[in-house]
Amino acid sequence: MRMQRRGRRGAGRIGPESIRLNIIALVDVVFLLLLYFIMAGTVAGEEARLGTTLATQGASASAGVRPQRLTVGWVDGAPRWQIGERVLTDRAALRAVLRELPREAGLVVMPDPDAPLEATAGAVQAARDVGFTRISYVTRKRLPR
Repeated sequence: MRMQRRGRRGAGRIGPESIRLNIIALVDVVFLLLLYFIMAGTVAGEEARLGTTLATQGASASAGVRPQRLTVGWVDGAPRWQIGERVLTDRAALRAVLRELPREAGLVVMPDPDAPLEATAGAVQAARDVGFTRISYVTRKRLPR
């Protein structure tokens, strides 16, 4: 059986005049991407309210007072918090120590890379419970072994 082309010669070729781009679909994709980036940028509202105690080295009333550093760790399956030389393993003891600290300087929470979120969130919540309003969260990188 022999196949024949119908119509004029070269009808099977696609020329530039026969190509039509659907611009509406492109506009829809661009609009959805724009909407996604606007929504993703506004979701971080909770993080925007965190205090920036490290950036306040200017002329303030507490310029001579440095924020306290609270290190969060995880040892033998239990949380461990350290403020200066004090090592705490109980949330009640952590709250008691935080009550003794001056609140105007703020608090910097620095979790170890191996510390779970539970221990870090507990430290931030304990600081808020005793009245700290300026709490910063600083992550530390894991050191190569």
